[in-house]
Amino acid sequence: MRAESRRRGRRWLSLLLTLAMVWTLVSGALALNVSRSGAQTVTVTMEYTDESGHTMYYLPPTQVELEEGDILVDVLQRGYQDRGSVTYSTLYGFTVTPNDGQAVGEVNWGKKAWWPFVDSVKVGNKYQVQPGEVIRLIYVQDSAQGTPDYIPPAAEGGQGALGINKDKLVSSLAQLTQAQIDANAQAYEQALQVAVDGTATQEQVNEQTQIVSQLLAQKVPATDITVTPGEVTLMVGQTQTLAATVTPEESNDTVVWYSEDTHVAQVTDQGVVRAVGEGTAVITAQANETVKATVMVTVTGIAAQSVTLSETQLDLEEGQGGRLTATVTPADSTDAVVWQSSAPDIVSVDDSGLVVAHQAGSAQITVTAGDCSAVCTVTVTPREVPTTPTVVFYHTDGRITQWDDTHTFTLSALDEGRFVLEGVAEGQSTYWSCSQQNGGSESSTIHISSGGKFYPSVGEYQAYVYDKNPDWYVAQELATFTLKVVPTQITDLKLYQDGWPVTGEEPLHLSGTQPQQLTVKGCLDGVYITIPNQALEMTSTEGSYIYTLDGENGLEFFSEDQSMHTFTVSLADNPQVTVSFQATAQRIDVTGLTVTYPEVFYIEGWNGLGNQYVGITSHDTDPERRYEINIEPHNATVKDVVWVSHDPDVAEFQATYGNGIVPKKAGTARFTVTSVDNPAATQDLTIRFEYKHPLEQVEMEETALTLAQYESMNLDLLVTPANATNQRFAWTYSQDGIVKVNDYATSTPGTMTTTHTLSALEQGTVTVTGTPLDDTQGAKPIQFTVTVTQPDAVEDLDFDRYVTGNIRHALSYLDSQLEGNYTYGAEWSLFTLLRAGASLSQSDLDSYYASITQQLESGGRMLPTDYFRVVVALLAMGKDPTDVAGMDLIETLYNYPNLDRMTSNMMSYTLLALDTKDYEVPQDARWTRETLIEKLLTFQNANGGFGLSSADTVSVDVTAMTLQALAPYRDMEQVGLAFDRALEYLRSQMTSDCGYINEGDDNGCTAAQVLTALAVAGIDPLDPDNEFTHGNYNLVTKLDQFKRESGFTTFMSSDQPDGMGTVQIGYALEAYRRFVAGENTLFDLTQWTPAPPTEDGDSGENPGSGEEEPQVPQTGDTSPLVESLVILGMSAAGLCAAVWTDRKRKSRG
Repeated sequence: MRAESRRRGRRWLSLLLTLAMVWTLVSGALALNVSRSGAQTVTVTMEYTDESGHTMYYLPPTQVELEEGDILVDVLQRGYQDRGSVTYSTLYGFTVTPNDGQAVGEVNWGKKAWWPFVDSVKVGNKYQVQPGEVIRLIYVQDSAQGTPDYIPPAAEGGQGALGINKDKLVSSLAQLTQAQIDANAQAYEQALQVAVDGTATQEQVNEQTQIVSQLLAQKVPATDITVTPGEVTLMVGQTQTLAATVTPEESNDTVVWYSEDTHVAQVTDQGVVRAVGEGTAVITAQANETVKATVMVTVTGIAAQSVTLSETQLDLEEGQGGRLTATVTPADSTDAVVWQSSAPDIVSVDDSGLVVAHQAGSAQITVTAGDCSAVCTVTVTPREVPTTPTVVFYHTDGRITQWDDTHTFTLSALDEGRFVLEGVAEGQSTYWSCSQQNGGSESSTIHISSGGKFYPSVGEYQAYVYDKNPDWYVAQELATFTLKVVPTQITDLKLYQDGWPVTGEEPLHLSGTQPQQLTVKGCLDGVYITIPNQALEMTSTEGSYIYTLDGENGLEFFSEDQSMHTFTVSLADNPQVTVSFQATAQRIDVTGLTVTYPEVFYIEGWNGLGNQYVGITSHDTDPERRYEINIEPHNATVKDVVWVSHDPDVAEFQATYGNGIVPKKAGTARFTVTSVDNPAATQDLTIRFEYKHPLEQVEMEETALTLAQYESMNLDLLVTPANATNQRFAWTYSQDGIVKVNDYATSTPGTMTTTHTLSALEQGTVTVTGTPLDDTQGAKPIQFTVTVTQPDAVEDLDFDRYVTGNIRHALSYLDSQLEGNYTYGAEWSLFTLLRAGASLSQSDLDSYYASITQQLESGGRMLPTDYFRVVVALLAMGKDPTDVAGMDLIETLYNYPNLDRMTSNMMSYTLLALDTKDYEVPQDARWTRETLIEKLLTFQNANGGFGLSSADTVSVDVTAMTLQALAPYRDMEQVGLAFDRALEYLRSQMTSDCGYINEGDDNGCTAAQVLTALAVAGIDPLDPDNEFTHGNYNLVTKLDQFKRESGFTTFMSSDQPDGMGTVQIGYALEAYRRFVAGENTLFDLTQWTPAPPTEDGDSGENPGSGEEEPQVPQTGDTSPLVESLVILGMSAAGLCAAVWTDRKRKSRG
């Protein structure tokens, strides 16, 4: 019994520690409190721990109203202002001075100091506060060694946390009114003591949280209610907001609104009265059974006296459309205009008067306004279907458009529909092709899908119709035509909710995360028509979402928190035509959760990106491979949950990239899923994992192998069954360091392949044993011997072939791919070309600049990585990124919101952007170089690698990218130590031929990122002392293996070049060339002058224009002194010291 109790205690400790550590990763995890005045708030406390470990309040839990741009010291001072002052300085941190006491601040070099915790996680002193957060400023002794529930960071530079999570208790205490505190003084004091007691257990905290929650929920009945204004007169179609005030103020009764005659007036849950029809109606606001107030609403109107139509008779052909205009007298009549067709299957009409002929026959279109009406008779004749191949466009509303005499379609984003090829044999298959490549990247903008669907984007394009996909088969061209997409000519936008206009004067109100819907109308030639989703772009502030509905025109929006959010809707082809509104959400608490999942899971797929098995995800279509979490109620504000994996050696839950429940091997694994909002809502899961095809036997015919040092080979293993799921082994060696075997798994749908690569590290003879990781069927180990012989003599690097020639090869490919595609999205190709000294035409440069200006002015969301790409592209062009159509991109980066909640590459590229021209960053910036470096270091794992979303899962790519950003700061002690550990990690992951396996294949981009990192850090990748060479193998020669007839490929197994591989290999070689030549590093553009642009149609002295006689390009920041050194034949190793010495002068230490 005692052992079981200990196991249960360990399990709860694991759960609670996990809850504490992930609290900061959950957006809006706690109540986003709103004060009674409606302002957004945070909760603050200040807790002083003395040398004996006793803790007392300097400031008990207090709600503080939040102001825009607040950092910690702002809200702390606001909360403490009646008791004293809180100040902050970079040198001494926080100092708290009570009105009646001595100042308390940092002592003994920070061993005694005020430490800020936000939602139980330690944060930086300049942390920018978000609504609803719980801020605890705790005075610690001996660097928190005496703080009982403090958990130090798992890795150096990481974030510490409080193991006992008191945030909900603290937040609840702060929400109590003085009347509730006075009425429950003893309970309040007890909860207050538990909240500050450093020795309190999580069970005690949870118990007090429940008690305080019950105090908050105690019924405080209203005794009176008043509504203003007391009487309302409206015209039909108008609205008026009523305000209800209950007495006492502390009452938690919910005011319910209702109308006694909804045909005259309706009222929303927020008290907004809508005038529907003439007459009078009583609106009631009711707080409880006995307390209510009423308002008399009088609705008047102006009756229509007549209505006439622009046409009384229309003759249309099937597929034709026409618009009728109704004129109502008097013009200010409040009667609604209603359209109706007597035969909608023959002729339809929408609410704007658009008439569409569907089939032969006749119908009457009637328009009514009040008691008045008018009729138009529509006669429809049959349409003549083409007998020769003809492309037609079928609109979703039934209209049909045929190409003109020049085989051209002129459409806009208002035209929804699909292209169809008529006049061909019945059953003729078609494949449509109309797309435009985005710069030098692999992505394309599709204007017509393969199935014929139209995707509007202003411009003129050539379209083709084939009988099958020409990329895969020998295809026959059936037709070709021109698609001309023109702007929509919409001059104004209006939003409607439940048929009522959204004016933007008052915010809309949401219930938790329950979405609400809108329709969008736009003014075209004086008439407001429904705007199709494809014509719109939407944006919203952080923590809220707006998107188009599936299958119908309209929008849906919701908020994850209770902040006041701004939503903007604009025309995709004219962002200046826009409409905005605000909305806020009522908090809805979680009451329970249910998890459905497969109790048995068969392991079969492999995730090459994560180098692990594919597991049980929330998005799989197969219920046997999917889990679902149902939160009750469905519109709860905080739906986040915490997973605890009790058997991580068998399987673990991974939130990153939606990996879900990832198996490590066959066995049984247990999990606990707990609501962040309500820890009482929890469920235990038990899942048995089995291999789809268990391994039965493995053999090896040749058991004595010979291999030259630094060479590698794939082992030929005989596996039974051949499709065994887990063909990986635990490899052991009679002597370490002579050889190494790596298992690389790859997967295609239905097939999983494992390659076993033997690499020769040092000369000697060794016995290798491979023990199957799948022992479920008793498979025995294999054993063989390897003799490693002397390698070939090391040869000098052929610089012209491997560096200069390959740069030209990359530039030639990028130049051809960019032709006609100098638009937003082409930044990396543009940067690589220009940075390597290429000359581009002025018209191409102007095209890109116009495209990026349009992108920035559109207001579309851009991430820090997007801004960085634009910054380096503009600088490579010789443009100023601090003034792009009046926008300062550098300022945007150092003030980017919520950067600390993003992935590490966002911070790396922000830091790189600041250093491109040594930009000055103001002290009050959200992100300084120091805070970016501090945050970046938290992503480093104990093994030296850096992770994208956290330090838990690291990769070579992310590590190399991070080092590129940190390179100028290696003189800083903390950075230098982290840098050296990262280099060791990169060495450990390198293959014997100096490559890197990523995504299940030999990856050129990964090797290119490492070469770039070394070059910008001034580390010679060819110097054996730096341990990035293996005999004749090195990173420079390795990249040559990815060279194809044109361009470079990312994956060794691919015969086709691609933009990503060519760009990254191209600029990596340029980075290395710059290192050898002693020029400024790749991203250091402080002294950069781009090559002069060429005349249109003239390729100029473009290094990418040919492969003949490669030379080192003369770039814009080559110094005469360094050129002389290169002429004298100075080696790369010799240059290393000179370059690094110069770089140290520029670094900020």
